[in-house]
Amino acid sequence: MTIYRNPVQGPGAGQPPTPLGCQGQACRQHREEFQREWEARFRNQSRDYRCQNQGYGAGQCRRASFLYPRKIRSTGTWHYHQGIDIGGRRGVSEIVNVYGGTVCNVVRNIEENRGFAGYGKCLVIEGDNGFYYLYAHCDSIEDLVQVGHHLDERVVIARVGGTMFLSSDPTYECGPHLHFEVSTSTYPKGRGRERTLDDTGPDYYREDPLLHLESLADWGPKKFYFPVVSGASDETGHEVNASTVADLYNATESSNPSGFFPLGANNLWHGGVHLEGNENTPIRSPFQGTIVAVRLDPSPAQAVQFYGSTNFILIRHDIPQGIYTRMRGQTSTGERRRTESVGRYVGTRRRPPTATNPPEQVAEVKRLLHQCTNTAGQPYYQADGALLSDGNTVDDGLVTAIVNFQTDIQEELSPNERFEPDGIITIGGRTWRRLEAHAREVSERTGDGDTSAQRESLPPNVVFTLFMHLAPLALEDHLVNDIPWLGRVRVETEDDDQLQADEEDDPPAQRNRHLSGNVGPGEANLREDLLWVQQRLIRLTRNETEPYTGPADGQWSSTLENAIRAFQEAHVPYYDTHPVDGIINPSRRATSTNQRLCMTRSQLTRVSEAEGICQEFVEQLQQRDNPDVPANVFTDIDCRVTAGEVIWKVGTARTIAIPTTEFRHLLHWEIFSVEPLITGWDRIDDDTDDDLTIDVPSLINRVESVSSGATTSSNGLEESQPEAGGENALREDGLLTTTEVRAFYSSPDRIALRQTMCRFCSEWGLNLDNAVTAIDDLGFNTTGLRERLAHYMWWPQVNDVGLPESPLVWHYNPIAFLDYYLGLFPRATAPSALPTTDTEDDADACVCEPDPFEEFTENTVPEDVNQQCIPPESG
Repeated sequence: MTIYRNPVQGPGAGQPPTPLGCQGQACRQHREEFQREWEARFRNQSRDYRCQNQGYGAGQCRRASFLYPRKIRSTGTWHYHQGIDIGGRRGVSEIVNVYGGTVCNVVRNIEENRGFAGYGKCLVIEGDNGFYYLYAHCDSIEDLVQVGHHLDERVVIARVGGTMFLSSDPTYECGPHLHFEVSTSTYPKGRGRERTLDDTGPDYYREDPLLHLESLADWGPKKFYFPVVSGASDETGHEVNASTVADLYNATESSNPSGFFPLGANNLWHGGVHLEGNENTPIRSPFQGTIVAVRLDPSPAQAVQFYGSTNFILIRHDIPQGIYTRMRGQTSTGERRRTESVGRYVGTRRRPPTATNPPEQVAEVKRLLHQCTNTAGQPYYQADGALLSDGNTVDDGLVTAIVNFQTDIQEELSPNERFEPDGIITIGGRTWRRLEAHAREVSERTGDGDTSAQRESLPPNVVFTLFMHLAPLALEDHLVNDIPWLGRVRVETEDDDQLQADEEDDPPAQRNRHLSGNVGPGEANLREDLLWVQQRLIRLTRNETEPYTGPADGQWSSTLENAIRAFQEAHVPYYDTHPVDGIINPSRRATSTNQRLCMTRSQLTRVSEAEGICQEFVEQLQQRDNPDVPANVFTDIDCRVTAGEVIWKVGTARTIAIPTTEFRHLLHWEIFSVEPLITGWDRIDDDTDDDLTIDVPSLINRVESVSSGATTSSNGLEESQPEAGGENALREDGLLTTTEVRAFYSSPDRIALRQTMCRFCSEWGLNLDNAVTAIDDLGFNTTGLRERLAHYMWWPQVNDVGLPESPLVWHYNPIAFLDYYLGLFPRATAPSALPTTDTEDDADACVCEPDPFEEFTENTVPEDVNQQCIPPESG
């Protein structure tokens, strides 16, 4: 484990905090052993528990580690250390922010210590990645740390101390150290749900700080990656930067024969861009996400249909809440813009703020307040149809509705978040987020409301990345070397009852044995060791192709040697790259022959599958309804991938508009969301039908005006007034030919569409009857079109991944989206100067007082002792 982002800067900064190696696994094992012994022998006695792993070295831990268990004598309950403790020099060692984010809470004195008893001087930062970081027991907190301020990573935020702010003794201090926690919930709410050694599901708040710090990697700005970049030989060549952005714009616009965003020839929408590649060009994940649906048919005969490969991967990305809030309040350039707000101020400030009241947001707030109901079951905002949709009028009824809603949500807020209802909703702020959440709850509960409310089964900060036309690849184990996530997918086939039955039939006492020496040809081969190996081989290989058929007599034989060799070849990964030797040594390594013999048959089967591609997964990917069609879509996957990770290889395709062209090696790449994400980008949302044709006359006119030589402005809009009928009337022939589309994407007018969100029906979820009819009405040949398109319609098969039934979604130019998204993450600041090295004569260096729980008796332990912070026993 390499931890670069040590929050305590000082000598050895950038190195793993030590000794902090145990992450709970060994503690959990010893805790279970203690529990079994207690139930058998000490049920009526109060017996303390001490972890047997105390100390230094690999696999050992101390009280400073995550989930270190201890018993609180005053209550008789168990407590588990919810963070990690990192020693430092009192008032000298600097504490730095491990990830850019916004300050949520700051406690500088005991009067401010509501909900943070025992943490002392502390602060909480909501990272731009959605996690909450707690820094506790500080000696002092820097003045720049103020609630609401955004702080970049590696900014000095505090100094190491030992403050605790106990009500029984406010001046009490423990040994100097930082208590550091990572949580998925706000504080102090997050403090109320303590994680235990038994927690393995998603309901606990605390994350393992060591694993989290390791996942953050080195200091520096966030890195995103383009999936395919011509000429890039490694991950670095795919990084999103000014150079690769310019190259990909050129490759997908002026230099591209087809596959533009969002316009296709023949008046068809196109939801993404085409990236050219070669036969084995790898495709990389742009940023961290979860693969939720795939079709990866390995058979070229069925996978590749008329328009190219039908294989695809769909990745879900959850945008961090802090970044999502920025998206809703920034311009496309990434500069801070004036915050949009709705309402009229009715509070008591001396300098009352003025709401900006943009018409679009006013109408949206009215709609949401009309959808949400108060405790009496009545809509907060009651108005007729005209006033309800009027975004230019902020009436008294709207202001009253806002105040009433703000009043009602106070109980949902923590004491530090509560505010005076003032009649103004800041877009992206507390009231706005809760208004959206309430509207979703009402929609899910009643099923009423408009289309946008009904489809809100996903949080609004979710975006999807689609990679289409992927290569059909043979699903063999060696493919994991090129595409690592394939080795992480598991399709469960055995239930827990079978696993339990295996454990009962083959108990640990019977399986586990420490060999006295080597077993094998020319080895000592003690009788007791041979007997155990024979018994294990009889049990484990009885259903295999090469079972051990000899006796369990403790004697060496060629039959036993052959059985050992067969077992090693089938189950021991070491022998994938080394000659099979038939020798078993007493090694305790998890991948040794000895340890594999200690497993049950179920365990052995699972661990063998884990070293390649899960065969059940392979079988699922090859299932098809009939032999002549592509394989079925598989959605039971949920596999995490990291930014820049290779996820597949480029396949072949050709455009729908020009079906006579030859297949080319290309990737169709698109990014879409259910809800609009970016405030400040242009919008096109006039086309709400379920076919693929562009029903936006103003857009068609804009494209045709370029080919006809009409004068346009810098943003691509015509300067002259449209002819009779307004912009909704088509001019010229109203058809976008291939020549016209190419001319448009070779002109400066194309730039305006880069940062335009377009809402239209996904081409992968069309109503084929309506689509073919619409294309036929435009005068194009549609013979056989429905049958050809049917193989690419995967949308109806992915309902269980959270996508709405309706494929009417928001599409983004994926190049522009990545460039914009990366710009929302804060850039790293220069590291501060490191303090001088600690010396032995510094009496205050890393000296930690005894554990308070060890000193207090059952009658004297304070009620507000911080159960989250137990300092190390010694420096």
